[in-house]
Order: sequence, then C-alpha cells, then structure tokens
Amino acid sequence: MFRLLPRAPYEQSKAVNHLNGGFKRYFEPLEQSFIDHPVLNKILTGFCRILSEATRHDRWNIKLHPYRIVARDGVNGEPAPEGLHQDGVDIIVSYMIGRVNVTGGVSTVKDASKQFLGDVEMNLPNDFLICNDRTRFHDVSAVAIENPKMPFAYRDVLVIAFEKI
Repeated sequence: MFRLLPRAPYEQSKAVNHLNGGFKRYFEPLEQSFIDHPVLNKILTGFCRILSEATRHDRWNIKLHPYRIVARDGVNGEPAPEGLHQDGVDIIVSYMIGRVNVTGGVSTVKDASKQFLGDVEMNLPNDFLICNDRTRFHDVSAVAIENPKMPFAYRDVLVIAFEKI
C-alpha cells in the first residue's frame, strides 16, 4: 500500500550533488492522473517487491522524478549535468518511459572507487537500471538529435529513489 506524503522541497547535500546540492529545489507537483494511474502502481509494487526481497527491508520512502531530456539540432540534452554521482538515497532506479529521435543516453555504473562496472543504453519502454546508491556511482551520457528534420527529439525517464524508513 502506498501513501502520498505532503509536498516538500527536494534536498541533496553539496557533498552528494556538487552542482545542485546544498539548497532546496521545488518542482511542480505530479499530476493526480499520473499518481493514480494503475501502471504506476504496478511499477512501484514490482520494484518494492524486488528491493524488499533483495534487502530484507520492506518500508520505503519513494520519490518520483519524471525527466524529459530534450535535444535540438546542434544542442545535446544533458540527463545528468552533475556527471558521475550518487543521489544520497539507498536505491535508485532509472525507468525508461520512451525515446523519440535521440541517440545516446548511455547509463554507466561505477563502484565506490569509481572503477567501471558496466553500462547500458535503455532503448525500449520498461527498460530499467537498478543501482545501490550507497555503494555505486552512476552517470548518463548526453542525448543528441538523430534526425534534425523531425520536429522534436527527447528521452523520457522516470527516476525512482528508494530510501529505507
């Protein structure tokens, strides 16, 4: 069962996010139709089940961050302008919603010593990457427009942050 918490600013320490940490960030609230959508409920229920079994922990504070990264002719979209980072949570999930007319967007994972562990380019809806944010670092490369003759180019990802409570 999920319970919607009151709206609050998003905060990260400067140590965790050197670019956007150290101050409160305010985002528009998610649309109620998104929050209530049965597919979102299934996605969250599935990840909670996986993570609870893997960690032997079953209470989570979940933060949802939908991101649309846009590329334009000659201007790349930057999904992670802070570069290689951690988010200051227990588990982070990048969940692919869709890509239109972009190349790139390769997710890279490194260990605590910042040694390369692997990378993946999520291309299809429902592709995902799960990362232990306490022991791993992650990054996402820029996306570039594939066909400049098309009117738009973007990459939609839902980042889901799980914190143990």
